[in-house]
Amino acid sequence: MQTILINKKTQDIYSPEISLNTLALMVTPIGLGQSALLVCLPLLVEHSPLGYGQWAQLFALGMVFYFVGSILWPLRLPRAGYGAVIGKGLLGYSASMLMLATCLWGWQQGWLNDNLCIAGLAASRVVYGLFSSALVPAGQSGCAQLSSTQQRLKSFSTISLNLALARSGGPLLALLLSPLHWLAPIWVLMAWPLVLVGMFLGKRMPTSPPLSSSKKKLDWLAQLKAPMGFTLIAMASTAFASSLQFYAAPILETLLQTQAQQVSHWLGALMLGAAVVSAIAHFLQSKNPAGNHQTRVLLIAILLISCAFGWYMALSLWHFLLLTLVASMGLAWLTPLYSTLLSLQNANHHHVAAQLSLTHLLGHCVGLMVSAQLLAGTLQHFFIWLMILGFLIMVAIVSWVVPTQRR
Repeated sequence: MQTILINKKTQDIYSPEISLNTLALMVTPIGLGQSALLVCLPLLVEHSPLGYGQWAQLFALGMVFYFVGSILWPLRLPRAGYGAVIGKGLLGYSASMLMLATCLWGWQQGWLNDNLCIAGLAASRVVYGLFSSALVPAGQSGCAQLSSTQQRLKSFSTISLNLALARSGGPLLALLLSPLHWLAPIWVLMAWPLVLVGMFLGKRMPTSPPLSSSKKKLDWLAQLKAPMGFTLIAMASTAFASSLQFYAAPILETLLQTQAQQVSHWLGALMLGAAVVSAIAHFLQSKNPAGNHQTRVLLIAILLISCAFGWYMALSLWHFLLLTLVASMGLAWLTPLYSTLLSLQNANHHHVAAQLSLTHLLGHCVGLMVSAQLLAGTLQHFFIWLMILGFLIMVAIVSWVVPTQRR
């Protein structure tokens, strides 16, 4: 037993420490899945017993359990460590995609009736929410742990850049593989986390965050509450992005009046363009950091309101595509800004990661649920909803009092 402990300790000393860029790769399954499934949404509707509104509710179900996981996994980080949390998150993500593909294939072949298929799809989203929710909190906390205060914006920009690149890969994945088989993108989404598990094996992870005593557990849970201004900004911006991503397919279907496969191709091209624009935006912001974070957030809020107003006033295909790319750039700038603001106020990186996950999740749930309800209305109702979110960001950043940042 003593020899085993010595060998394990020696192996830990000589194991290479994981780099910031490699650690940030763990969030790529989230980005790939979000964009690839949205591009495949017309095909999922065609090959399943669910319509657009039901798929929105199904995605919202996954977000509810993502909310649960976003609380539980940061609590597990001090005891389990980064390696175990990351491994379980990746394997759970892979299992959820396997369940999704199996249920769709079984229904298509007539092995499952409508009720069994819907139950299996719901179960796959539950597994997705519970396990994939480990990846972003662990990634954000680990990257913050590896970076100094001066490099914090670069750390969060690295996470956002990996998400943007993954989101650009998702449409390519769907566009290239769906003509071969409509389930092929989901098979790749199932395999990619397993590749990442192999990359992390043998790497030394950052030091686990300190374990709170039982007397401080209530204080720890209280710290999961982010400042109200931050919560509103994060919720509104995430709801804006989530609503726009989900509603893009019905809008394109209305504008193009063509078959599901062609709508999927246009949606893939749009999401690829938005992801490329987002990656460029992250690069530019890392090279030219904001002198005043709140002022830049205010300008981005005005930009988002202008885009929503532009969609409301006139709607054509190229008009919609252009404004969507502009809004994507603004949203890409926004996320690292308020993440950095929150991180500089709290030295406990796993607390910050939990706060970021919870507020993002709240925005996703609100965006998907409202979008599902608006499908019964007109496009103008949807664009009014986006304008309301933009005004909410503006009011929140103007009224949010930020404490003096630590140097």
